[in-house]
Amino acid sequence: MKIYINEGIVIGRDRDDFVKKAVAAYLYEKGDSDYERAFDFEIKRGEHGKPYFDAADAPHFSVSDSGQLWVCAVSDQEVGIDIEEVKKKEYEDLAKRFFTEEEAEFVRLWGTDGFFLVWTRKEAYVKYKGTGLREGLSNFCVVKNNSVAYWIGEGEDKVFFTDVDFGSDIICAACTAEPETAEVRLL
Repeated sequence: MKIYINEGIVIGRDRDDFVKKAVAAYLYEKGDSDYERAFDFEIKRGEHGKPYFDAADAPHFSVSDSGQLWVCAVSDQEVGIDIEEVKKKEYEDLAKRFFTEEEAEFVRLWGTDGFFLVWTRKEAYVKYKGTGLREGLSNFCVVKNNSVAYWIGEGEDKVFFTDVDFGSDIICAACTAEPETAEVRLL
């Protein structure tokens, strides 16, 4: 999995261009001589808004932004990603309302960073599944034994999380069906 970063505001058509540039770079890095076909891929949206390419040979992607930072995860397998700027404030009430009891306790113990460690995993997971927040965030748990989980689910429903290090004020997590390392690239 490659994670491409863009710093600055990306809106409207620029967002699609950012995704296509990231996918073209991914194909190029894989040695695909026809990498420019990424610019011809059409971005469609699933039932709950998840973007995807309507092309059999296209890789999977997921996009997230926080502040001025944009990321696009590209992989040969389904992927979800979330990135968040850590904003210092109390998140315990929010965690009690939207997280499982175990996750809310994790946030109580670990504070702001704990909240964002849980939140990024939850959002990456619902993006991976393509359900968005409609599924609800308390229907699954990303904390095990007072630690953030690196996998959840069983059998075919098992998914894995990859932490992406952007420094102390940014927390980012990706979700895939099989364990995968993340290589970060500036786009």
